[in-house]
Amino acid sequence: SGRATANPYEPPMNYSSYKISILLFCHFIIYMKHSDDELIHDITLGFIHSTIMAISLSIGLVIGGFSNESIVLVLIAKAIAGSISIGLTNYLSLEGHEHQNISAIRTTLGYFCGIIMTMIAFHYTQNSLNGIKLALILNFLALIGFGYYRSRFLNKSIFKSVNKIIAICAIAIAVTFFISSSDKN
Repeated sequence: SGRATANPYEPPMNYSSYKISILLFCHFIIYMKHSDDELIHDITLGFIHSTIMAISLSIGLVIGGFSNESIVLVLIAKAIAGSISIGLTNYLSLEGHEHQNISAIRTTLGYFCGIIMTMIAFHYTQNSLNGIKLALILNFLALIGFGYYRSRFLNKSIFKSVNKIIAICAIAIAVTFFISSSDKN
């Protein structure tokens, strides 16, 4: 059922794809250094959307009593489905645009990278409460880094860029928490 239960007969999950994910995330950050405004737009769209979604979904699952393994599996499924969905949406919305294919790929990459921090947090912690705490910290740091790079390439104020991104995510996370926790009372 996905609820937190100890099952000594269940084999441990293999997360060797995290090494690939971390390399992909590092490539994503390096690739941002060689960017243009369209690249920043596409990656921002995917990254912010998936970061908000991953944390919000995880909060609901933690409050619902799901195990770390179940949360990681849900996030992997959401990463795949969400990456396809947002990439295809971006592709279709830019029909006829000369960079239609590249834009869709960049949005998909941004989406996938935005969810990695949350998956890593739940993989490396013993319980879901510690997982959500670590996920919030890692995502906060990733959003600060993302806001910094975004501001540098758009020649915007670092403070305004970071605060705007953090504020949007904080509002979404707070709403999710209050909706999820109100059902528990």
